[in-house]
Amino acid sequence: MEHSTNSIGEVRITLRDDIRFRPQQYGGETSYVIEDPATSSFYRIGVPEYTLISLLDGKNSISDAMHHASSVLGRDAFTEHDAASISRWLVECGLAKTNTSDESNRWHQKSDERRSQTLQQWLNPLVTKIPLFCPERLIDRVSPWLMWTTTPLMLLVWIGAIGLAAHQLITHGNKIAVNFSEVLTPHNWIWLGAIWLILKLVHESYHALFCRKYGGEVREAGVVLIAFAPIFYVDVTSSWRFASKWQRIMIAAAGMCAEIFIGAIAAIVWVRTDPGVLNQIAFNVLLLSTVTTLLFNMNPLMRFDGYYMLSDLIEIPNLAPQGQQYLSYLGRRYLYAVELTPTLEWDAHDVFIKCYGIAAMFWRILITVGIALMAATLFHGAGLVLVAIGAVFWIGVPVFQNLRYFLFGREQERSRRVYCLLRIATAVGLLTMVCLFAPWPFFVKAPAVVDYQAGGIVRTGVGGFVRQVHVRAGESVEQGQLIAELENAELLAEANRLTYALDASKKRIDIASRAGEVSAQLMEQDNRRNLETQLAERKKQLANFQIVAPMSGQIVSGDLEALLGTYLPEGHELLVIGDETQKEIKLSIAQRDAELFTSQIGANVTVKMRGGNHEKLELPIAAVEPGASTSVEYAALTAAAGGSLVVRPKAVADDSQQQWEFVEPRLTGRIELGPEEAKQVRAGQLAMVKLPVSRSKFGTGVYRFAERWLRQRWEFIQRS
Repeated sequence: MEHSTNSIGEVRITLRDDIRFRPQQYGGETSYVIEDPATSSFYRIGVPEYTLISLLDGKNSISDAMHHASSVLGRDAFTEHDAASISRWLVECGLAKTNTSDESNRWHQKSDERRSQTLQQWLNPLVTKIPLFCPERLIDRVSPWLMWTTTPLMLLVWIGAIGLAAHQLITHGNKIAVNFSEVLTPHNWIWLGAIWLILKLVHESYHALFCRKYGGEVREAGVVLIAFAPIFYVDVTSSWRFASKWQRIMIAAAGMCAEIFIGAIAAIVWVRTDPGVLNQIAFNVLLLSTVTTLLFNMNPLMRFDGYYMLSDLIEIPNLAPQGQQYLSYLGRRYLYAVELTPTLEWDAHDVFIKCYGIAAMFWRILITVGIALMAATLFHGAGLVLVAIGAVFWIGVPVFQNLRYFLFGREQERSRRVYCLLRIATAVGLLTMVCLFAPWPFFVKAPAVVDYQAGGIVRTGVGGFVRQVHVRAGESVEQGQLIAELENAELLAEANRLTYALDASKKRIDIASRAGEVSAQLMEQDNRRNLETQLAERKKQLANFQIVAPMSGQIVSGDLEALLGTYLPEGHELLVIGDETQKEIKLSIAQRDAELFTSQIGANVTVKMRGGNHEKLELPIAAVEPGASTSVEYAALTAAAGGSLVVRPKAVADDSQQQWEFVEPRLTGRIELGPEEAKQVRAGQLAMVKLPVSRSKFGTGVYRFAERWLRQRWEFIQRS
């Protein structure tokens, strides 16, 4: 129902007596900060708004206040609609009260809607804010002991620690990938949780400490549960009353600076300690205090520390709300076909707000999906229930609000339903076209390495000392060519002893035969056969003293000259003979992708080589071994050697020389290379194999991806 301008103009607004106004210089202009001490809330307004609001004393109506203000504001005077909007905002924020007119009742209804939205946010199980206590007394007690850490001298110490830690990390960067594999192991989760809580407690404490240093109050402390993961918070909104923006920036940055300093100390400890509990704890602290701090707290797209620092630095108040208002304008203007005046222009200031609003929206979607996936994974079946409940708040409530707006609109604003339906139909049609005709663009990847085909590994057939070497690495050899000679005095002596024993056994048989001792003759014949068997085995071993090439090719690895005079056990790998025309690509396939790769045996995949002349090859998958294993066949693929696969130290030592094993079992696949292709790549060259998840269209790909993910989650729940 439309309301007349007169009914709005006659409303009388009375500001609360405890509301405080403070002038500030912001963005090169004078503004006023409104402080609500009851809720510890702050609002920034311009001089024209302050001029109008200061006249709302309960005696003047909105029309009276507007006319009085117009004599002062001149060309900046407000229209009746603008004055009513400001008054409505005051009531909705609880800064003022109105008389009992119909208009005021509608405004109070808006305030109730805001409280309902706050209740919905509190009931959301995936993101819940819980106020706990007022920390003022606690801060008063600990601040004398910690205030020295906020001095300029501590800043010099902070810079020195950061510089030393950076130098240590640069010089020992290869260790990071090795330790990172341990972070993902289950036994480390408790340490991560405890360190996370301690770091966030320190983080929020330094927000509070710097706020108190500059004269602010900290009226509330509590915890925010994100997928039941606790994050502490303190209310330092009293910093809004500070005239210096640099003080506000320092308060926002204090928590991050404290965490980064702790991370620098942890980096120094980590580099200077041997592997063990202390070393892993130091790495955990380093990781959580730097990566997570920079990714979340420093990220200006989330309303954490980085956002408030950016907002103060560029002096754009309410950056996030203005960005959200712009998104609302876009939706109402281009979806609901409402004729609206643009809220922002195309100057640099407004363009920045527009870009920020769009970027923040996409980041919120990414974080929301990430939280939902994390909850579904960590809490098994309960996680899926939490995701469903969260979807009601994140998807269901906005859909309901948009449907209500479509049907009923809002005050002085109605959607053009026919145009809206046409635009929705167009969007649905375009989306349908994409699902039906656009190809599915995603791939799964598997790291790979070039290797010679099997059969070229030369091992010792018997234990012995290396006596002579006849070849060197890089030389070409022919099949049957002598490579090296071994010697084993004990084995030779044992063969000689058996020869003498066999001769003596023959003589005893002859003596027993001439004496007619049949039983003695039979027993000695058994002994003779046993000696002959042993001697034949020893002669076979003696024949292995000469090591020959099992195939023609080139010696590609092994340093026999360095082994001269050393003892080698039986089965020791001496060298590898490779044929440059017979190579293959070995893939390391994640167990979850085994079905996809197995189904594509015989089909071409994209192989992207690292280095060399050929960057990309299109080759068919020859085979995928059925059994998965945690054994590492090629160390170059692991994070410990600079690769991409996460490994951990072996829990149980074995006879192999490998010190690492995969965190999760992996399968091995093979791609055969033709003779010409084999010559153009080198053994040991790394590659990445890309396999299309599906060769179907986009809609089918999305369905299969979701179905596969849900099936894997369900199997994981059943196993747990």
